[in-house]
Amino acid sequence: MKPMRLLNISLSTPMAHKPDARGPNDPQLHQIAYSSFFEKMIYVIKTPDSPEYEPFDLTDKIRIVPSRSASRWAFLKHAAALGARAIREHGVNIIAAQEPFGTGAAGLLLARRFGLPLCVHNVNDAIDNPQWLAEEPVNRIMNPLGKFVLRRAGAVRVDSVSEAEKMARIGVPPARVHNIQFIVNEADSFTSADGSEIRKQILVEPFTQFVLFVGRFEPQKDFETLFAVVREVASHKPRVRFVVAGSGKREAEYRALAEKTGAAQNILFTGWVDYFDLPKYYAGADAFLLCSVHETNPRVVIFSRLAQKAAVSTDVSGVRDFIEDGVSGFVRPLKDAPGLAQALMRILDDPERAAAMGRAGFETAQRILDRGHILAQMESMYRGIFEERFGKGR
Repeated sequence: MKPMRLLNISLSTPMAHKPDARGPNDPQLHQIAYSSFFEKMIYVIKTPDSPEYEPFDLTDKIRIVPSRSASRWAFLKHAAALGARAIREHGVNIIAAQEPFGTGAAGLLLARRFGLPLCVHNVNDAIDNPQWLAEEPVNRIMNPLGKFVLRRAGAVRVDSVSEAEKMARIGVPPARVHNIQFIVNEADSFTSADGSEIRKQILVEPFTQFVLFVGRFEPQKDFETLFAVVREVASHKPRVRFVVAGSGKREAEYRALAEKTGAAQNILFTGWVDYFDLPKYYAGADAFLLCSVHETNPRVVIFSRLAQKAAVSTDVSGVRDFIEDGVSGFVRPLKDAPGLAQALMRILDDPERAAAMGRAGFETAQRILDRGHILAQMESMYRGIFEERFGKGR
């Protein structure tokens, strides 16, 4: 069987960080797991134009090549050039793109130029999503580009039932669509973490319960609705604190909005929390909340399932794969602050029901997130388009 040698074009800047004393970070651990069925993996990664980013070998199989691009547009040029060099120098025979827009366009160009199979990972709910289309004018250009790329890929990986259904609606043949979950690294840490110390630090007087929210400071996460939920819950239960874990370019703007709306007095902003510290926050929380207007199978909800916490979420892509409304949590319409608040208060008022919901969510996650099954699915997807192009046994 001919070995597969992968070029992956990626926007995941953390992939380009050299491991520290704790070892590889979360996205690097994902790729190390996938490397079990590749002979070589070359990652061309969008990074800032800074000398701190240098090529390095993550493992003997995985080569990291930072783009050092000054802009997203410069990255397209760099990705095409660095990708072509990787194909020639390392004998790459299969290409993957992290999303169907910039990396997808670069991947499609290289696939056409060198006659190689292309896999596009479409693990976002962007295509034809009115919320995403309204966020930036450029998204209205990216939308038709993304559909053009997806229809021409040999394989499209999604991570939710709803996104698989959308691919069929835009004309991607169902046989090319693969619904494959993410591996959750250190999954046991979410199940076994001790949240007592975090809980002591957070629940200072007058607070007695806390709700966890994890997310980047971006419009997608709908902080306006989050702050409306905080105000509604606080008006009935002033001793509930909301812990907002995350950072981002618009952090100062949203913190100012929390002050302006009066929500800040019931919020603790932690800033960025390392992946390996997140389990303690989940373990200490009384409930988990997501207010996003678009996602695809949000991992933060999955973490709540592993931590056996009841979750309340807006009805974004992938959520219903992991939350059965009324059984393991509650799902409410987008921007429904009153509905989200009422659902949270039902959980906070009934610890026994909350615990039962947490257990139900954990059972769902255990069934869906089998590591061996996910790796087998991923290998089958790549091997399928590889053999379609080169034949079996070559």
